[in-house]
Amino acid sequence: MKRYCKNIDISDRTFIKESIKDCLREKYKRNDVIRLLSAYSHLPKDFIRGIAESGQYWMFDGIIDTITESIRMEILEQKYSWKPVWYTYKIEGNKRRRIGIQDIKQQIYDYIAVRGLQELFDKRIGFYQCAALPGKGQIVGKNAIKRKLHSSKSRWGWKGDGKKYYENINRRRLKRLLRKYVKNDPLLHLTFALIDSFEKGLSIGSYLSQYLANFYMSFLYRHITENLFRDRWKRDGTVKRVRMINFCLIYMDDIYISGPSLKLLKMAVKRIRKFAKEFLDITIKEEDDWIDFKSGEYLDMMRYRRSLVKARKTGKIDREDAKRIISRDGWIKNADCAYFRKRSKADKIVNKCKELMKSDKNVIYLAARQGQDCAAA
Repeated sequence: MKRYCKNIDISDRTFIKESIKDCLREKYKRNDVIRLLSAYSHLPKDFIRGIAESGQYWMFDGIIDTITESIRMEILEQKYSWKPVWYTYKIEGNKRRRIGIQDIKQQIYDYIAVRGLQELFDKRIGFYQCAALPGKGQIVGKNAIKRKLHSSKSRWGWKGDGKKYYENINRRRLKRLLRKYVKNDPLLHLTFALIDSFEKGLSIGSYLSQYLANFYMSFLYRHITENLFRDRWKRDGTVKRVRMINFCLIYMDDIYISGPSLKLLKMAVKRIRKFAKEFLDITIKEEDDWIDFKSGEYLDMMRYRRSLVKARKTGKIDREDAKRIISRDGWIKNADCAYFRKRSKADKIVNKCKELMKSDKNVIYLAARQGQDCAAA
């Protein structure tokens, strides 16, 4: 069995410095970053803030060198210091998620751990695990599903998701899997310390957690794509191995599979639930979402809402976006997403779309501009 990350030295100064820069790249103007830079440089916060607002980030290189040396000593001594994680709640639709807020120094350690484990993540995380990874967002997943829907083998689909996935990840099992595939004791020591800093499972909002959650789910992804076969006896006495599914996509803990046979798909779902519970200690919710593609049922696997969000952010709608929004209006109205409708101003946008489609205009604005509700031909 191949093990990874053997040649990674997380105590290397260049490695640490690049990780710090990656972490702080878009964060220099934040108050917690300003406090960190002030603490290590002994310079007034207002002075640090002035440099940050001027955009001359190269002036922080000396402070970053100081932070690098401090973190390097902590890594060598395996005595890390960061403030405890604190938690808040975020409402998303009808869900209430508990989000962990990390100290900026712990966030830096997250980047060091992810950078160190990158080889493992690149090799083990499946191609169609589309969530929280660079270049693997909703659009990639949506396009993949769209391509598969044109195949005659995608007659039926099933969607399920893990029950409170992040907080129910078995940390002892996760550590055992990391120890099995990673041959780098200093890197493992840091990663385990970061994992243990959370109250339960992994923390939503952590940079490291999103990678570890995908790594943990990769074992289910591989089981689905590599092991879901059924032996079928032919009349001449020979046995033919038949795949139960023809496609699998996992969006963090949302699982989507499709295949030509509803019977085989149901058998596959039973095996998926069994493996998830026995190997990963993850419960797949009992509520099954079956999709009959021949009947034209709509699949919302990737929470496709880009057209509404685009219209709200840009303040204008063209005819193509209007068509997409109107075609999904029925789904939006009948789905359990009242909060999303209100936040996205869906009713107003849909009405504007209908107004546009009835007119001979190509673009219509959502709000008044220059004293009038104008349209561009």
